[in-house]
Amino acid sequence: MLTLHRSAVLALSGALLLFASASAQAQNATLTVYMKAGGSGAFANSASTATQVQVYAVASAAAKYNGSTNLYAPANKTLAGGTFNQAVTGLYSPALAPGNTYQVQLNWTDNAAKQLLLGPVTLSPGANNLGAGGLGTTTPIEVTNDPPPAAKNVSCYPDLPDRSTQLYVYWSGVLLANAKDLDKTELHMSKTAGFVPSASTLIATTPYGTDYRKVTGLTPLTDYYFCVRVLDRYGAYTDACRTLACTTDKATMSGVDGGGVSPDGGSAADDGGASGTDDAGSGEPGNGGGGEDAGEGPVIDGGSVPVGCGCSLQPTSPRGALAVLAPALLILLRRLRRRQRA
Repeated sequence: MLTLHRSAVLALSGALLLFASASAQAQNATLTVYMKAGGSGAFANSASTATQVQVYAVASAAAKYNGSTNLYAPANKTLAGGTFNQAVTGLYSPALAPGNTYQVQLNWTDNAAKQLLLGPVTLSPGANNLGAGGLGTTTPIEVTNDPPPAAKNVSCYPDLPDRSTQLYVYWSGVLLANAKDLDKTELHMSKTAGFVPSASTLIATTPYGTDYRKVTGLTPLTDYYFCVRVLDRYGAYTDACRTLACTTDKATMSGVDGGGVSPDGGSAADDGGASGTDDAGSGEPGNGGGGEDAGEGPVIDGGSVPVGCGCSLQPTSPRGALAVLAPALLILLRRLRRRQRA
């Protein structure tokens, strides 16, 4: 009985050793893939996997031999030109999975979904390397991020309620369908033609779907230049700059009659009150009315100014000048007529 028990223990121990040995050899290969960041921006530019490369090894023998679907690289921010790698563990060589090979997928999101297919490769037990030269090499395989499409048709015009201090800027934006990794759009402004957008020229960051901006607080009669910068999640960008200036209108101010007039004295009404009488009453000389000598002079913009008072009248247009002089000329003509009658 004891002998039988001891035999059973030995048999069980042997089975466990065989199982352990088989388990140790069940996943007998690893594969390290070497990569290089190309194009624009930086890989691993965010905390998510949105700017990383998925490394996925697909077995030919059976799906159960596939590598993990949760392997992403690089782990740290890597600028264009930088290199990184990703190890894929738990793979099977043909020694354990007869005839098994691997096709390696490199997947990442750019303006569109991108994929590089490498292989098929046949792994040896133990460590394996995969580079641009194939299995057994470490020359990095380039994965690139392209800059996003540029905005188009950047335009602008002076806008209400104050065209002298406001500009309305608009453009044709970029759709997510054309840039799956789209991040944001920036509006930049400068008084210098051909400027390069920078932190000092940034005036607004617009949310996706916004393709206009009203810019306020500007200087009248001034040229402004605009650029629309589109950025993706990798930090890559494209600029669309308007070469022609957007110019604010002239400033307006109160004219002589309270109406608007441009600084050069050109446009507003200045004769609104120049229709006054030549005297305080309505009668002609000798008709019992107040007479021209007892009255007041012509009304200028609602204010009563006696003709000959020595005031400095500065009409803002030829029409205003005539409005000022006409009543005085009428008074002068009437006085001449009275003298002739006398």
